[in-house]
Amino acid sequence: MQLLCVGTITPRKGYDILVEALEPLKDLDWRLTIAGPDDRDTEMTSALRAQINAAGLHDRITLSGVVVPATLDRFYESADVFVMPSLYEATEWSSGSHGPRIANHLHHWRRGRRNRT
Repeated sequence: MQLLCVGTITPRKGYDILVEALEPLKDLDWRLTIAGPDDRDTEMTSALRAQINAAGLHDRITLSGVVVPATLDRFYESADVFVMPSLYEATEWSSGSHGPRIANHLHHWRRGRRNRT
């Protein structure tokens, strides 16, 4: 299963929580790509890389950094699930047509969908 996260690596994105949640799932077949700027909070990026390595997930989780739009489109097309573990978002996010999403505050997404009818 191909998982995808898109966003800047910062504490509020919750990537550390996602890595913690994925660690016990090592026996399942999954890969995670995190696409987005990794240079805005270099301490967070270093801590996330260390966490990934300590969890033994370096061969399953890729921090791709910034990618060109065509590459991001390919990431979305190949993803089975879009994961958004964000602790806070200033704007609502679109459901788009890129497939299922997993979020820690799914009720916010549902509310946003009802408002778009």
